[in-house]
Amino acid sequence: MLDIDHFKSINDMFGHQVGDEILMDIGAILKDTKRKSDVPGSYGGEEFIIMLPDSESNGALIVAERFRQNVEDYPFEDGEGNRLFVTVSIGVATYPSDEISSSADLIKKADDALYEAKESGRNKVIVSKEGGI
Repeated sequence: MLDIDHFKSINDMFGHQVGDEILMDIGAILKDTKRKSDVPGSYGGEEFIIMLPDSESNGALIVAERFRQNVEDYPFEDGEGNRLFVTVSIGVATYPSDEISSSADLIKKADDALYEAKESGRNKVIVSKEGGI
């Protein structure tokens, strides 16, 4: 699960059209970064989720870090041609795990790891300690 860092500030400073463009660009980056078997989707306002079938924690971490880096390196613009620095925070959880018995548990663990990534400085990937590495 991933969330665009400080997205409300981007909308407030540059307008919702720029915010919408960033959402579309992030979706395109996700599509370009994913593997054939991965299933990405939008999950709320500025959150995205990606299911990585047949991936264990280390593989999921590699994919998440690649995506985080691709967003950090992407030349987002403010609508007037000026570069915007946009980052994402990502939470990873994997199944099977003793702590996860449903899809709701899996999403909750990923969301908890995402919250930890945001609380510990943003622009990072955190793997759930329960249901992960």
